[in-house]
Amino acid sequence: MARIPVPVTIELLQHGKERFEINCAACHGVAGDGESEVARNMTLRRPPSLVDPRVQAFPPGRIYRVIVEGYGLMRSYEAQVPLMERWAIVAYVKALGKSRATALDALPPPLRERALKELQ
Repeated sequence: MARIPVPVTIELLQHGKERFEINCAACHGVAGDGESEVARNMTLRRPPSLVDPRVQAFPPGRIYRVIVEGYGLMRSYEAQVPLMERWAIVAYVKALGKSRATALDALPPPLRERALKELQ
């Protein structure tokens, strides 16, 4: 699936962030960069950075399938994460990659001010 089949709104992204932090961040890191205490202690294979350009190039449907089916050492989250929450997480993962690629100067003034405050 090449597109997220639900409207991507601020509310969806916020919900995706909440669900990501609950279900994904322990292994993939809060920033999605694969840096977490759990990941550092994995001996076989660490979880990938979700902000890596190669992962960001995946179509949304592939990320969705990983949530449903699992991949490598990651188990399926189909039973734990309902349908709409899966798409919220997918949207948030895609937004994580875009946010890392955006220059502060390109943001609208209110978002730029908020981002600068959070960086301090």
